Amino acid sequence: MKILKKILQLKRKRIKFFTTPSHNQRMPFKSKLGQAYYNLDMSEVDGLDNLNAPQNCILDFEEELEQIYNSGFSHILTNGSTQGILALMLSVLNKNDKVLCAVNCHKCVHNGLILTGAQPIWVTPNFNKEFGFYTSISAKTIENEIIKNPDAKCLIITNPTYDGAISDTEKISAICQKHNIILIVDEAHGGLYNFDRTLGIPAIELGADAAVQSLHKTCAAVNPAAIVHLSKNSKISKSKLIEALNLISTTSPSFALMVNIEETIKFLNSKKGKNELQKLIEYITSITHEIKQLKNIELFSEHNDITKIVVKTTKLSAEEAANIIYKKFKIECEIQHEHALTFLCGIGTKKKELKQLLKALKFIDKIQMNKEAIFYEPIIPPTKIMNTTPQEAYSSKTEEVPLENAIDKTCAEIITTYPPGIPILTYGEKISKEHKSFLDIKNKIRIVK
Repeated sequence: MKILKKILQLKRKRIKFFTTPSHNQRMPFKSKLGQAYYNLDMSEVDGLDNLNAPQNCILDFEEELEQIYNSGFSHILTNGSTQGILALMLSVLNKNDKVLCAVNCHKCVHNGLILTGAQPIWVTPNFNKEFGFYTSISAKTIENEIIKNPDAKCLIITNPTYDGAISDTEKISAICQKHNIILIVDEAHGGLYNFDRTLGIPAIELGADAAVQSLHKTCAAVNPAAIVHLSKNSKISKSKLIEALNLISTTSPSFALMVNIEETIKFLNSKKGKNELQKLIEYITSITHEIKQLKNIELFSEHNDITKIVVKTTKLSAEEAANIIYKKFKIECEIQHEHALTFLCGIGTKKKELKQLLKALKFIDKIQMNKEAIFYEPIIPPTKIMNTTPQEAYSSKTEEVPLENAIDKTCAEIITTYPPGIPILTYGEKISKEHKSFLDIKNKIRIVK
């Protein structure tokens, strides 16, 4: 372990630091973080390294990452996959460049559009009306949009989705290569793919130019640990990406977080870690097999990552089911959709917890027995229409108006629920009457004057 080893070597020298952080690696007050955390919280002092320009232990670790991930370049992120997406967009896009963006992209992509001034061309993935969320995006849909927009510079997709739906990245990559378009994949929820290919194949091995992975989602690292990768044949300049990372990154990254990233990868890449992951997959497979036998619960299984257990109740609303599961079984889901519940599993998920989840779902199944089936009104998200670029809307004079007065006007804010962090409306988007049903908790909205 390169970074941890350097910190421990430095600790043994008993140096008196008149530097940041000023706690000098001890608790100046009683803290729930514990002394071990303070021991690792250091700055770019002599003998360590600088994440923004690594030359020592961080560089050694990142070179090791390139071997582990079979990448052309890998860089650790201390501000989540968001940091990686923003840096990738800044390294590729200029003002007024066309960029194809999947409608289910995370909020950070919308923020990247504001920073770069790029013009989004929205590409709509498949939408499962029964479960009420976006699923995979077809290669054919993407190719059709590329043909309509031959001057598009880049494509950004989310794979897997927040709920675990997987797209055919290999086909999508081949289409992008054919049309000489850069492919960036938000693989935040696919952090385990490199360590067990039965879950999914890493995007950079399927032809993507770049990908980001959040280690705090399914890999059991702490928030907001992540990594950004360039493939070996990436069309994205490594030096430009480093320049962009330095533009948006703090000059005081957490060494404690970097050590946690290092420990997480070391564990996942070890024999013990891979055995633990295999056990997790076996546990989930067994549990989902039993869930499929339930009569009043439907399991989402549309070419999906099984670390997301997604269910829909047929005779109870998702809200009712979530409340019962929380109050009676002390289980909280990752997200409660309008029609479905998503339960996220990862390396920290134990067999006994999965058994408790199964017990809860069996209880929900049983209490539905004598109820009438619910008719779910199919959800159809509004089509995204842009009146102007997000950057132009962000920079414009704005005013706040009642929602009913905003129809056909240009939105001047990002409106999103989190989770999943997928905006309902974004800067520059035309507000339609169809948006009203998705904005029932909002009385006023900011628009461009």
